[in-house]
Amino acid sequence: MLQSLPLPSFSNLLIGAFENLSRSLSAERRSLDNTATPGRSSVRTDTTRRHWRSKRPPLDELRRYVPGPIAEQITNGESLESRETDVTVMFIDLRGYTSFAERLSPQQVFAFLNQYTQAVSRIVRQHGGFVVEFNGDGMMVVFGAPIPVREKEKAALMAGSEIERAVAELDPQLPARSSSHRHRVGIGIATGPAFVGNIRAVDRYIWSAVGATTNRASRLEALTRELDVSIVVDRATCESAGAVPGFVEYGSVGISGLSAPVDLFVHPQMQAIH
Repeated sequence: MLQSLPLPSFSNLLIGAFENLSRSLSAERRSLDNTATPGRSSVRTDTTRRHWRSKRPPLDELRRYVPGPIAEQITNGESLESRETDVTVMFIDLRGYTSFAERLSPQQVFAFLNQYTQAVSRIVRQHGGFVVEFNGDGMMVVFGAPIPVREKEKAALMAGSEIERAVAELDPQLPARSSSHRHRVGIGIATGPAFVGNIRAVDRYIWSAVGATTNRASRLEALTRELDVSIVVDRATCESAGAVPGFVEYGSVGISGLSAPVDLFVHPQMQAIH
């Protein structure tokens, strides 16, 4: 059974809105082009270009919410292609978030989540990944789509290691009454085929990657609690990535919901920063 989709992130809402606008403007531009008459084609072309530039979505604004290459596709009137492709999927979860949040005001929780999501998304973007969903303290990340990533498996493993360190380093910035809380993350990473593209909702499109690979990555993230490690990775990812410091072979493990055992590699928990 496919994993139920999380709520759409603000980035996905923007992608859907801007894609709808770009489609309508592209159709309008084609209509203007088709109305050109002999002897006036150059005038009509210049008018069409000015009209299009004045109405297309603002690229700089869109880049604030989605990666640059995707923003350029959307503002050029191009749709994000739906297709089956090999991807590396990462799920991230902040350990102990619920009990931690109980001790803070809503404003303090919001401030911390801003620090957390900025730190994680910055690392993901640096390694070519795309944050598909934010769900409170959890995130879903895809490497290899919608923009291809060279050595996506290695990029994901390196990003995972950096995310663990970055989240631990957020601790000194927490309010004094929570300074004793040491944050840890659980990360699951899997590689394989997935169907990527826009899923149509009533009033928007939601871009995601669905299939067995996504399900497996989610299950591996949940397994980090049981194994008491920070990152759990399937063999396909580690073998394609080559040698990445800190990852060791764990063995084959049966996982609830999956029909066959999965060969795993793990990254042990970092020591708490004092």
